[in-house]
This record gives sequence, C-alpha cells and structure tokens, in this order.
Amino acid sequence: MKIRLLQNSKRRCAFTDRKNGYIQLVCSNESDKNESGYYRENRKFFSGFSVLGSAFYDAKSINVFPEGFSIEFDSASLSGALLLDEQAFYLSGCRNLGILGINKIDEDSDVEDSSNGESEEKSPATSVQVSPSWNMSERDGIHVLSSGTGIAVAAIFDFDFKIENFDLELFSNLAEEGQSKANFPFGENGWYLAMEESDELAVEKAVRLATEHGIKAHVKKIEDFLSNCNFNSGDKGFDEAFQWARFNAWLLATKNHDSDYRGIWAGLPWFRDNWGRDTFISLCGTLLVSGCFDEAKNVLLGFAGFQDLDEKSPTYGRIPNRYRNAEDVIYNTADGTLWFIRALWEYVQYSGDMEIIESLSKTVEIALDADIVRSDGNGFLRHGDADTWMDARIAGNEPWSPRGDRANDVQALWYTALKIGAIFMKKLDRADKANVYDELASKIKKSFEHFFWNEDCNALADHLPEGGYGEWAKDMRVRPNQLFAITAPSVLPQDKTSDFINENISEKVMENVERELVNPFGLYSLSPEDPIFHSEHENPSMHNKDAAYHNGTIWEWISGPYISAAALRSKGELPLKATAILQNEAKMIMDYGCAGSLSENIHARPDENGNPKFSGTFSQAWSLSEFVRNVSQDLMGFVPRLLEGRLSVFPCLPAGCEQCNANLPFGKEWSLSLNVSRSGKNLDVTAEWICGDENYPEILLNEHKIVPGKKLNFKLPAEGAKDSSAEFSSNGEANKFGLPSKWITEMFPAR
Repeated sequence: MKIRLLQNSKRRCAFTDRKNGYIQLVCSNESDKNESGYYRENRKFFSGFSVLGSAFYDAKSINVFPEGFSIEFDSASLSGALLLDEQAFYLSGCRNLGILGINKIDEDSDVEDSSNGESEEKSPATSVQVSPSWNMSERDGIHVLSSGTGIAVAAIFDFDFKIENFDLELFSNLAEEGQSKANFPFGENGWYLAMEESDELAVEKAVRLATEHGIKAHVKKIEDFLSNCNFNSGDKGFDEAFQWARFNAWLLATKNHDSDYRGIWAGLPWFRDNWGRDTFISLCGTLLVSGCFDEAKNVLLGFAGFQDLDEKSPTYGRIPNRYRNAEDVIYNTADGTLWFIRALWEYVQYSGDMEIIESLSKTVEIALDADIVRSDGNGFLRHGDADTWMDARIAGNEPWSPRGDRANDVQALWYTALKIGAIFMKKLDRADKANVYDELASKIKKSFEHFFWNEDCNALADHLPEGGYGEWAKDMRVRPNQLFAITAPSVLPQDKTSDFINENISEKVMENVERELVNPFGLYSLSPEDPIFHSEHENPSMHNKDAAYHNGTIWEWISGPYISAAALRSKGELPLKATAILQNEAKMIMDYGCAGSLSENIHARPDENGNPKFSGTFSQAWSLSEFVRNVSQDLMGFVPRLLEGRLSVFPCLPAGCEQCNANLPFGKEWSLSLNVSRSGKNLDVTAEWICGDENYPEILLNEHKIVPGKKLNFKLPAEGAKDSSAEFSSNGEANKFGLPSKWITEMFPAR
C-alpha cells in the first residue's frame, strides 16, 4: 500500500501516535507549508525534515505507507515513522538529515473549528527560542544526543550533529553501504527521536527504542491491524481505499497518557478531544468493523463515567458531548446520548459481550428516564435549537440552523434507544421497565407518522417548531436528516415491528433525498432550491463560515446513511447513485486531499475543473468510519447480531461488480470468511466461520445453522431495485466498479 504525493501538489499526509500527538507534512512550498509539523495538544515540537540540507517541501515526492513516509529527492531519500503508542519517531535512509524548527516552541494560535460551532480562542502565537545545552553521550552501546530541554536522539551507531537557526542536523558515521541496508520501507540503521517533559525521560525512551529496535514493533502492530480485516472486490485501488480508510480511522482512536480511557478524535487538525456524538457515530466503522472490541468497550466505559448524575441539572442523564477531564465536560447535545445507546447496542452485537449490558444498565436507564421527562404529550423528545448535529452557533449563541424543539432524526434515535432499552431490560428480567420503554416507543412511532408526514407536500418534515403551533406549521426544509428515520432503527432485530416508518413513507423519503440532495461527492446539508442555501462553505467576503456549515455544505459522513438506506431498499444490487458516491469517496481517499483519508466537509459547488473543494478538517473520523461501514455492512451485507444468536448476511453488489470476498471479524477473535458472486438474478454466497474455540455457541447465519470450519452455501436474490439513474448505466465509469479514473457525475442532476 502506497500513495505518492507530488511536489507542490498541496496534498498532505498525517499520522497520529494514538496518544495525544500527530504529524502532518504538506507538499507545498507556499504559506501552507507552515501547517506541517509534529503537534501535541497546543504545542508544535518541530516543523518538518530536511535531506542533505533541502527541506521536505522541495522534495520530488513523498511516498506514504501505513507504516510511515518516505521523502524522495533525486539523489537521496529519508524515511520516517511516528511510532504507535510511543510518542517518538524513527528516521532512516539518509546519512545527513535535518529536523526543522526543533528549538522553537510554537503555541498554535488558530481558532478551533469546533464541531459544536463554538470557537475556542487560544493564546496568541509565540515563537520562543529555547537555549539548549546539547550533549553527546553513550549508554550501554547506544549513542545519545540530548538537548537539556526534553529532546533526545539515540542510535546504535556513532553520529555527529549541528544546530543552526532552530534546525538540528544529524550526520551518520556509518559507511554508505551500512546505511542503505533496507528493511522496507525503513533502513535498518536509523535514529530514534523522543520528546518528553524532561531530558531524563526523553533519553530513557530514545535509548530503550534504539535497544529494542522499536521500529519493528511499530511495523508489526500495523501489519496485525491491516491483516485482521480485509475486502477484495477485484479492483486493487478500491480495496486499498478500504484499508486506508480503516487505518486512518483507527489512528484517530487515541489514548492520552493522562486518561484511563481511549477516545476517538473527531478530526485533524482541530478536533483532538473526546467528542461524544462524533465518537458514537464513528465507533462502528472505526473499531467494530476491524474487530477492535476491547478498544470500543474502553471508549464506551470512558464516556459512561462522565454521565451527568446531578438530578437538579437541566442536562441530567446525558452522556457528554465532549470531555477532557473531570473539570471540563459539556453536555450540549440531545442526540449524543441516544447515539451512545445505539453504539453500545452495536458493540454488544459485534462482540457478544453480554456482561456490559448489566454493568451499563443503570447508565442507560438513567438516560432514558431523564429523556422521558423531557418528552411532550406525543412522546417526542424535546430539545434546543442547536442540540442536534446541526449545531453551529453565531458567535457561540444563536443557532445558524435552528431545529428545535423536535427534529426528525432525534425522534428516530429516541425511538431506537427506547427499543434497545426495552431489550436490555428484558435481558435483566425487568419486564415492567421494558414495557414502559416499549409502550412509549410505539406511541412515538404512531405520533411520528401523524405529525411529521405532510400529505400536501408528500414529504417528511425536518422538525416541528415548539408547541402545538409547530405540530401543524411543520418545517419542510429538505435536509438529509430524514434518512435517519430509515437507518437509525435498522440495527434493531429484523422484523417489521421495529420499522419506524412505513414502506410508502420510506420510498418518498428516498425520492425526495435523491431529487433534492444527492451530489456526486455526497449529500447537500440543505436543498439547493432553498433560499438560504450556501454554495460555498468558505466564502468570507459573503458570509460567515458557520452560516454555510449546515446550509448547503456537504458532510461526507452523511453519505453513509444514504448508501445504507439505498442498500436496505434494494434486492441485492446497490443502486447506481449510491455506488457512484462510494467510488468517488474511494477516489478522494487515494487521489485527493490528505493521503488515505476523507475530509469533514466539501463545498456544495465544485471548482472550475469539476473537482471537489474540501473544507473543514482534512481527516475526519465519521467520514472515514462511514465509508468503512458501508463496505462491510452494505456492500458485503455483514451485520453481526450476537445478542440474538445470529449473523446477518445480505450482500448488495454494485452493478459492475461480479464477485467479492472479505474476512470480517466478530465475537471472541472469530471472523467470517465471505465470498459473494453474481449468478444471473441471484447471488451465490459462501460463508465460513473461522473460530479457534472448541466451545462455541450456536449461531444462525440468516436462517441457516453455521458451524466453525464448515462452508455454508446459499443463494440470495440480486434483482436490484427501481433506480432513478438506470438510464445512465451505459456510462463507462459507472458501468464498472472500482477506483474511477475520473469523477462519476453523469447520473446526478446538474445544480
């Protein structure tokens, strides 16, 4: 796996250490090169690298691998890696390399683009020259350079150094042939760079890594992660996009050394905190699909520990929207807690961990009971104007996209959470409590169809304004939130009693979404026909950035529920528009923006060449996780349901894909090997349960009993569904499945 970034392409690569540090390198010799560097919290430790005196942004290319990067010049190269879980670097491949700006302390002064639309001002930028006292020494055969200020460089070979204008240069004394001996993509003889609070700690870490050849452990962790889950469509580019998305999402699952729990950073470079809603939406594609169940459990327990338990608090019962520590917790979201309950359910279904139901039952019960008090007479959960995911505020106050006090997505999630709560209570032999939740869920379902469905418009309302007035003066703005009425309850047990809306309404929702919102690069956050639609996310001469945030700007993660809804209503064949978006996302991952990643936002209007214009964070967790989840759950059709003793497999192959296979983890270090091939109007499915346990539970795959080590063969229909874009099926790019050579746009309406 390799992605090549060309000189001055303005593309970038980024890696985290899965703790509280990350590095990004921007291929640009313009002002945005200053974004490059290694960061922890608000501190920038250094700004990049040089090779034989030439800075990285003048390199011919940067080759990006999951293990690290290689900076390529005509006559030399430098390979580097930010070591997982170590907060240290390994650098090799060149006898003379430089670390730029390492004597300068930069306080990052950018205003954060908060996912709440709340800007957080930081201290003014400072550039302070530290006066280090660099010293060479030797410890147990390891050569060490220390700064006296918490920076240390160690190697198993002798080396020299030079300091000039904030830059550190290292010179290897090895013979040329010794230096170039390769352990792809890294040379065997390299430097370990550590930065800690004290010289003693930095030296100790650098020496340990050099002694233990820490780069090997780093490479092994990544190899193990990548091999744990795989997907093969026959198109190398698309399949690598799946692996890159898995990998970069996993890198955002971090564990700060000051915290007992792991969290998921919402996105780089700004959202490096434990954001609740983002985390719970991201949990499935970031950790569950890849079989990282211990990490997923750790994330859930961490958030549960910060539930608001003050009965006098207006946010009593809520799971945090963000926590940094016990003194810095915010609860300003109505749907975050509901997403938490849904994510907990998905974790149990994937992992089979039934014990967590009992340990977090009180958390769920308090959350649901508190929200029952917040509900109206129809059962709808009431909330503030900016308490949904469309939460941008004007200067932190009035909402740009007010959706109070009963939004359609919140009600779908509220219904889903109550149904999950009822199942949990039944498991704990608390039938009376289960009945309370079930009865309220039924009431909400009935009320939703009555009050949210608008017969005159033949459409679903986005939200009901406050009070009885709002129940007839429905807000009919066309937004993608209506998709959650289909997808939020889809995780529930597979029977018609769990559906939230009837089939007719579901069909109209999809028709309206496809007519008004679907774009080759994702979904508009507001219909272009709306008078407050903003075609540009960043257009400071015309409007505030947050004004466009949810009023036209494309959010890449919303492609996820659209593709899932399209798969749910099909019969084994993914509709063309959903397929095209999935393919265009793969192209973004491989060919545009941050290498191997997806951005937070895209302007509603492409550039003059028809390319997407990225905005927001350059690497966003829920964008990546939804792409991964779509491939696993929708294209391959694999959804574990271990709480029900079942596995669900309903593949939805794109029209141009004849065969695909995957190895997908679930349960106790188990996996399901799946092979799906098209045969006329059917799909031939072969499944094998890979299980090393002698004692294994009885599990049904669809309606068939599956036994470890024995292949199970069955057929499923692949007739496809009514596809409004079918007339474009003759298009070359749309007619084949894989990484497209150009953007697939033909079946989408011009805007």
